[in-house]
Amino acid sequence: MRAGIDDAETAAAELLAEADAELNDQATVEATNFFVSVKEVREFVKGEVPVAAVFISVIMCVLTVERLVNNRGTRVTLVDGFMQPHFKAYCRRLEKMDPFRRDARVLQV
Repeated sequence: MRAGIDDAETAAAELLAEADAELNDQATVEATNFFVSVKEVREFVKGEVPVAAVFISVIMCVLTVERLVNNRGTRVTLVDGFMQPHFKAYCRRLEKMDPFRRDARVLQV
């Protein structure tokens, strides 16, 4: 009976160690793919061609949030995080831009 308990404890310890390794890997990836500007994110996506499982972290300002038709998700429009102190003035300028110019300055997810 004791052998079964020891095996279970060993398996649990191994599983915990694997989970810790995954968390460390996740923290490394999150620290590596960290962005505060729309331009940096676009360059990363174009240059790296990340796979679907790549995570990025951003500090940006939310410009708009909208629900997609037929409850098919939510679209969030972001602008550069460093624009926070100038957010209102920047938004007014974006509103005046044509869609082509505006879309180059925002990130939609």
